[in-house]
Amino acid sequence: MKVHKNLFIQMIKKSNVGFRFIAKELGITVCELARMLAVGEEFDYAQSERLMAMFGAEEMLSVIDWEGINVRCPI
Repeated sequence: MKVHKNLFIQMIKKSNVGFRFIAKELGITVCELARMLAVGEEFDYAQSERLMAMFGAEEMLSVIDWEGINVRCPI
């Protein structure tokens, strides 16, 4: 799953979740998470599933880069 970097960071700030906490939950380092966001790298299936569980589908809906994963109309 690809995400829009700025929207993802805004969602993190809004939900008062730390960057380190998210990295730990995804099983990666903070540097790896920052690099993934900076270059637009995709999260794997397990990481995507964990993000959906953490933030909920409604919140993640606006953060996902639908065009980046070749989906024209998500709903």
